[in-house]
Amino acid sequence: STRKESSAASDVYKRQYTTSVTITDLLGESTAQLYVPILPIDEPVEWEVYVPESYDPAVPAGLLVYISPMDNGGIPDNWKPLMSKKNLIWIAANHSGNQVAAGRRMVHAVLATAVINRNYRLDGKRVFISGFSGGGRVASSVATEYPHIFRGAIYNCGVDFWDTESPKQMKRILRNRYVFITGSKDFNRRDTGRVFRKYEKAGVVQT
Repeated sequence: STRKESSAASDVYKRQYTTSVTITDLLGESTAQLYVPILPIDEPVEWEVYVPESYDPAVPAGLLVYISPMDNGGIPDNWKPLMSKKNLIWIAANHSGNQVAAGRRMVHAVLATAVINRNYRLDGKRVFISGFSGGGRVASSVATEYPHIFRGAIYNCGVDFWDTESPKQMKRILRNRYVFITGSKDFNRRDTGRVFRKYEKAGVVQT
């Protein structure tokens, strides 16, 4: 197995669990220092993880990093069958809702990939980010800031357009895939449509 075996009851053998780790443990002290203005390097960050029962280390899984507008990052029950069908692992930070500074939430999302990489084999071409409402807005910032990590995004009832004329990694953005979700009762509906059209105008065809 490629999983770390700390004990017979190790979390990585569970389908759904909560885990916490500091940025120092994840990245090492020297790299962690780069994040000091945003996140204390010795402060544990807590994540909710869901691993489909079908997970097989011989078949690297995709990853869906989710940003919730609420304090809890647990996966909704009706998403679980899709995770299994598409061979996707779910991870979302707790205590990373709309009341938390956007920069901190972005760091949580990027660190989530390192959390999963410690114990599971991932397909780097199938790492995606998503979020709902305010979480969708933060997800849109992460997706266009780190398009080399996140190969696609799902913006659910909340999305922002990049705040520069042309992002540094525009070529990568153009290769990735983006889904915009809204509904008739979504107060972000007009804004979502506006940003969607801006993506198209910028040449992002896989939307």
